[in-house]
Amino acid sequence: DTGRELPRSQSCGLEMLRRGGLILFCDYVCENLSDAEHMTWLIINHVSDLILLSQESPVQDFIGAIHRNSAASSLFVQAIHARG
Repeated sequence: DTGRELPRSQSCGLEMLRRGGLILFCDYVCENLSDAEHMTWLIINHVSDLILLSQESPVQDFIGAIHRNSAASSLFVQAIHARG
């Protein structure tokens, strides 16, 4: 035990905050599609989260935007494949 474990309620709160942040970031990226760096970062580092949160409207919009861009769509498919 490293003493770093959070109480369950705090851990759940942090997870909800993390997911909410990702949903908001998807919305931001959709509003700024010319910023390929943010889109790429989100795809590469959070592909599993995007799949998990795919029922959320901003995430659906983000995935739709990905598929309208051939390079981003290819990166998305590669990231899904790489996760295993």
